[in-house]
Amino acid sequence: KPVGDKDALCGKPLICPSLGMYDSLDNKVETKKLFDKFGIPTPKWSFVNNGKKMLEKPIANSAGGLGIKLAINNAGTGYFLEEYIEGCQSIGLQFFIYDEVEFICADEMLFHNNGNQLFTFRAQRNVPLEELPATLITDCFVLLEHLASRGYRGLIGIDALVKNGDYFML
Repeated sequence: KPVGDKDALCGKPLICPSLGMYDSLDNKVETKKLFDKFGIPTPKWSFVNNGKKMLEKPIANSAGGLGIKLAINNAGTGYFLEEYIEGCQSIGLQFFIYDEVEFICADEMLFHNNGNQLFTFRAQRNVPLEELPATLITDCFVLLEHLASRGYRGLIGIDALVKNGDYFML
């Protein structure tokens, strides 16, 4: 994690978010609230199971699907529940923010159940932009331009579910 605004490694400056920005984005509940602020669709979430198939997700430190599992109960300490939406493509979008927001690539991700109902994500194929809902890309740029205005610099990945032209940011 970065420790200040002038981080360096071997005398070279790092392009990375501040520690405060990193901690803010690592909190998945706060991220969902930010999506809501911009009207970006996300799967329904709660701390109480609403009787649907749900995923239990860590509030923080859940990169790459670590610690995500199917849940039938209410969320445990440090977790929240998110509606499990079946039949979607899982898309990983990559961007770089410096002077402006730049799109790098989009990859379809393969869900992998390792027998313990934990999900990991592995890139399966590159997805051309024209295959994705245009509003998904527009929402990504709105969100990332907001983060850039708050001082975010560096790489950033956004996960989304896509189905029949609709999408949900994760």
